[in-house]
Amino acid sequence: MSKKSNGKNGKNGKNGGDTKVQIIDGLTEIRIVGTYLTQKLTFPTVRELQAAALEHLSAKINLNSLKRAMQGAASAGFIAIHKKQDPDGLTVTAYKMKDLSWKKPPEFAHILDLLPVLLDTPEAREIKDWFDKQEGEGSKKKRRGNDIADYVFLQWDCVTTDYLLGSQIQCQSTDLVRKKFPTDIEKNKVEVEGIWVRCPLTGDFIITQDVLQGWFASNALRYMNLPESRAAYISFTPVRITPTSIEQMMLPVMSNKGPSAPKSYEALPPGQEFQLNMLAPIKGVLTIEDYEKVVLTAGLRPKRGISPARGRRHGRFLVTAFRNLGRFEECGVEHLTPDIPKPLMEKHGSYYYEAIERLKAKPGQKFDPGEFPRVSEFEPSDDAQLI
Repeated sequence: MSKKSNGKNGKNGKNGGDTKVQIIDGLTEIRIVGTYLTQKLTFPTVRELQAAALEHLSAKINLNSLKRAMQGAASAGFIAIHKKQDPDGLTVTAYKMKDLSWKKPPEFAHILDLLPVLLDTPEAREIKDWFDKQEGEGSKKKRRGNDIADYVFLQWDCVTTDYLLGSQIQCQSTDLVRKKFPTDIEKNKVEVEGIWVRCPLTGDFIITQDVLQGWFASNALRYMNLPESRAAYISFTPVRITPTSIEQMMLPVMSNKGPSAPKSYEALPPGQEFQLNMLAPIKGVLTIEDYEKVVLTAGLRPKRGISPARGRRHGRFLVTAFRNLGRFEECGVEHLTPDIPKPLMEKHGSYYYEAIERLKAKPGQKFDPGEFPRVSEFEPSDDAQLI
């Protein structure tokens, strides 16, 4: 917390003396001030809290720091965050006390006497101790560290039971890759609008990371009630597919006026094998068993399929094997190998291979791979119905 005097008479100055304006930059102090003012004001916005702190408490607070502190107070259960309309009709964030038990914290009335020397008096420390007791036992707060941590490498082997459609728009860069690695679509000069993202080094068909994150977030929200903000901590290796064949698929485009002219897509038929690699936190997000359950369920009964285009209609798959490769802090870096195209590994991989040896797991560490029997081939019957 920084302090400085502005040398001016303030509204709260006594006997016409100078009122010292102090800059408060510690998040704990800002949280105390913000929570106190939320008690006193009616559904205030962050700017109203900032103005009230300066006017009534002679405390100058950075707006972004105040937002962070109020978010922390909300996470701790002191306040609730809602939306309201300002005088201009715009929707803004506003705060109010979350529960009756927080509406009258002990000794909070003394805060006016403590500012502008917050944390410089025994009374201020008493107030801090009260806040700390709400989040941990004892008079000192238990520092939680990161709420989201303990990353693990997880891996699934999969085979598609449905079509996968390309979503990329044709352009100069895609034309160069398709010319270098032509498929039957190019050779037969079939017109398609939605094409696949292709690796310019290998020609592999790619399901990009943003598609994978969107697929997982939407399904984890449905089946595990996992907020999208938490799903954002999960990283994926782009899925690489070497297709057995490629087809053209025509689908209608829906609008408010009904179906319009159909759109054509590059489509990979069922039976494509691929590997799904994930680096995911188990602290604050999901357990390993929950990750496994989400992928199994989202493969066959997804809210949104893993297909880059038309995911609400296509993109189902069957899991054939699952592996827990171990915790990030205990593993080496060899599990990052699927992220690197083979031509780059062959030409520039000398450091990476050296790092694998140098950073590999320590001797004596035990890992439970959790591997299940793998189905080597996917052979649906002639009269099988695709899900």
